[in-house]
Amino acid sequence: PLPESLFTMIKKEDFDVVSEDFLRQYYPEMLEKPQALNPFRLTERLGLSLSMRHLTAKGDIFGQIYFEDAVGQFYSSDKKQTYSLQVKAGDVFIDPESYALRNLGSVNNTIVHECVHWVKHRKAIAFKRLLNENFEELSCQLTTSNHVSKDDAIDWMEWQASQLAPRIMLPKQMFKQKAEEVIRNQREKTGLEELEVLEIVIDVLVEFFGVSRQSAKIRLVD
Repeated sequence: PLPESLFTMIKKEDFDVVSEDFLRQYYPEMLEKPQALNPFRLTERLGLSLSMRHLTAKGDIFGQIYFEDAVGQFYSSDKKQTYSLQVKAGDVFIDPESYALRNLGSVNNTIVHECVHWVKHRKAIAFKRLLNENFEELSCQLTTSNHVSKDDAIDWMEWQASQLAPRIMLPKQMFKQKAEEVIRNQREKTGLEELEVLEIVIDVLVEFFGVSRQSAKIRLVD
């Protein structure tokens, strides 16, 4: 269902179902056996163009996606100034500083986050442009701050992408299968109880799936 702003309404209890539908359409092998999702392969399948560029001087914006052809603003770390660049619809930019400031799993999550925007939120962005020809926020941004915009629809879209991205990288049944396998192996190897091996289990799952520790921990709780 779509509200008047045309962003896709998704109930929290439906996130796993929606994530699996996303994978079934764009990355079906993720539902066949436990494996890591390759975010670069996903962008290719969606017809997106992924590039590395400095986005801001502070490095507080990790990822950006454009829904329309536009003139984007970027930052030159050499010249210490912003510059303009013609971009196309479907261009995704990841700030290389994110690799230094965060872990690989978080960077992968950022890329998938932008892919979710492209699949789920293009109608809402197009509608915003119809209502406001001067609307230039063609990119949805993932920041380090707890910033809440003045636009409820944008906030909802950011929340949805933040919830769906880790579930797409860690589909419920495949993650459960791998987690149970790792827990069993670690208990047999160490002779420890389940709770005592969880830290080791998390480390193994983080490396296997290419996700952040936070994502792995939250998924285990799920």
